[in-house]
Amino acid sequence: MSYEYAPNNALKCRSLRSLDSQKLRFCLPVSLIVRRQKHWRTCMHSGTAINLKYQHDHIEDSVLIYSPSECIIYLIANEQEYPNSFIKLSFESARCTRSARTDCSPAIGIYPEEAGACFIVELTDSQWPSEAHKLYTYANTGLKPRGRHFVVTNHDIFHEILADSFEESIITSSSEEHERVKSHFPNHSCGNV
Repeated sequence: MSYEYAPNNALKCRSLRSLDSQKLRFCLPVSLIVRRQKHWRTCMHSGTAINLKYQHDHIEDSVLIYSPSECIIYLIANEQEYPNSFIKLSFESARCTRSARTDCSPAIGIYPEEAGACFIVELTDSQWPSEAHKLYTYANTGLKPRGRHFVVTNHDIFHEILADSFEESIITSSSEEHERVKSHFPNHSCGNV
């Protein structure tokens, strides 16, 4: 497979357009969308923005924990009422995950109606349930492709989760699991944690 860079096309992605000039000075040349075998790959998908109850800090890190018994994403909360807190997104019946450190999330262009709301995205035109079924199940199985394709985007990283549903909760500083969650953010030095 050969890839060719497509100069200046990355500015069509919302997250790059929103970068300030200070951050752009340190970016590689603005050529992040590539052409693969003479066909342009696009970042745009159809989907639904799902508002979250709690606000999170979009600039800070996120942590994904995935095991046979759980799939959780922790975000640093940005809540005046709950200082030093984390947001916990628990995904039910997660089948697979994938993550990338990039500004070009598959959820680009999908936003909530309410400006300033924190949200995750469910991609509605996703082929991932079928792809995952083909890749990760035995050929003769009676199982059918299933799962909803969720995307959790933070500033420079996104996580995709194939799961049935998710629940949101807040981990306050008085919670039993607060110190364990905090240990997953060793480099966190700003914000309210």
